[in-house]
Amino acid sequence: MVGFSHSGTDVYEDSKFSIVFTTTADNQCWKIIPKTNTEGEFWGAGVLGTVTDGDTATEGTLTTNNPQAGMITQAGMYRMTLDMMEYTYTLEELDFAPYIYEIGNNTSWSGTCPLAGINFNGKYRGFAYLNGEFKYKPNPEKDNWTGDWEKVSGDALAGTLDENGAGNIDAPEAGFYMMEVDLTAMTYKHTLISTLGVIGSATPSGWDADTDMTYNEEDGSWNLTTNLTDGEIKIRANNDWDINWGGSIAEPTFNAGNIAVTAGNYTIRFIPQCDGMNLLTLTKN
Repeated sequence: MVGFSHSGTDVYEDSKFSIVFTTTADNQCWKIIPKTNTEGEFWGAGVLGTVTDGDTATEGTLTTNNPQAGMITQAGMYRMTLDMMEYTYTLEELDFAPYIYEIGNNTSWSGTCPLAGINFNGKYRGFAYLNGEFKYKPNPEKDNWTGDWEKVSGDALAGTLDENGAGNIDAPEAGFYMMEVDLTAMTYKHTLISTLGVIGSATPSGWDADTDMTYNEEDGSWNLTTNLTDGEIKIRANNDWDINWGGSIAEPTFNAGNIAVTAGNYTIRFIPQCDGMNLLTLTKN
């Protein structure tokens, strides 16, 4: 069994429960089991199913009266949503795009900031300066609101989303953030980046401490002028390794390997957006 997720509010306020799962073979059957049944008679009272055995419909009515098994005809990743007030279900096959987008007060609602889902698994990460309410959407066009995701519950730092949520995500403390959205769980998480620094064998403090960069709110860049020796560097946030970039100057990537550099006095400029769109330049002075 895999448990359904819920906003945690009273079921009369939010009657929808959802789950994301993957089937690895065609023609797989399903029923819904109350959690209390796991502590007693598993197939006892409260089991939910379809009216007709082997029903292949992607939406329909649930019943506890002689519940039958629904069927998923094709292997794939699916989201199932239950409405426990209406006793209905919907099944949606998931086909995730490589990017989603943030839009809000930080762009005066006239531009978007990308989040990348490079593994096509519904989990997205991006970086932006946030200074007011905002939301997420599946397309970069500022006036296209089709399928946009709004807050169901939570606050500025974490919560749940839905295509028909309660409204914009709350305004966080103004600052630069890592934005994480999981469309399989329909959740969001935002982490404030207080500092960004360069660290590594080529830096003045080696691997022991960061050499801090300065944020330029106008163009979203982090900047530093410093002496480097022959060696390696990485860029990391909040003096910790939870958020870091490496790989190469040409393609800085989240949590990648060390970046090789040669000795000199450099002006370093870094614009983190998302994997595939980050920009790093080292200009020798």
